[in-house]
Amino acid sequence: DSPLFNDTERAALAYAERLTRTPTNDIEPEASLAKKHFDDEQMVDLTALIALANLTNRLTDGLGIDFEGTPEPL
Repeated sequence: DSPLFNDTERAALAYAERLTRTPTNDIEPEASLAKKHFDDEQMVDLTALIALANLTNRLTDGLGIDFEGTPEPL
């Protein structure tokens, strides 16, 4: 609801929230709204990015890994 985001950004955020909170095939109306702002290729990229972020969070949470703080140099 923030005025700092434009309509396209709000559509992407709503879609990401729906995919994150409701990981099922029932992603309407957020998917339809996102498709008004993104073409098919962009929807694939957006969906993959959201899924990757969710996967990373599930793995790190499940393993008890805390990434807060300054990363150590390699």
